[in-house]
Amino acid sequence: MIMKKKPNHQMMMDRLHEQSLEWKSIILFMEEEIIFLEHLLHSYHFEPDTAELYERYHKYLKQLDEIKFAKNNLKVQIDGHEASIGGIMDSIDHFGDSSFYIEHDDINVLVQKTSEDYRKLKSEIFDYAITVMRKHKKPDEI
Repeated sequence: MIMKKKPNHQMMMDRLHEQSLEWKSIILFMEEEIIFLEHLLHSYHFEPDTAELYERYHKYLKQLDEIKFAKNNLKVQIDGHEASIGGIMDSIDHFGDSSFYIEHDDINVLVQKTSEDYRKLKSEIFDYAITVMRKHKKPDEI
């Protein structure tokens, strides 16, 4: 059987589609972890009992809301972009104009930035949880 080689255009669209699927995977994983972090913060074990912890607690809840907002906007952008990829792939002679590729790169940058911001916040929340746990630890558990 002779296999036809995919044209460069098709290979490029396949790569862009794969990358958009990776973005969706990152967003989905982030969604699941955000639910966990919200449950963690709302657990009575991690209620703040000092002014400093109270401020951190509310700062983290606000930042989680901001991350969720950014994540939801990204999902909409990615879905629209994926639809564009499908349209371009269906069009034999259409390679997409340069604005399509610029949009792809822009979304990639946003996904990376949102992901990095989220990882930093997650680390801060875990540090907060450790601080609260140590504070509530009984002297004989130290």
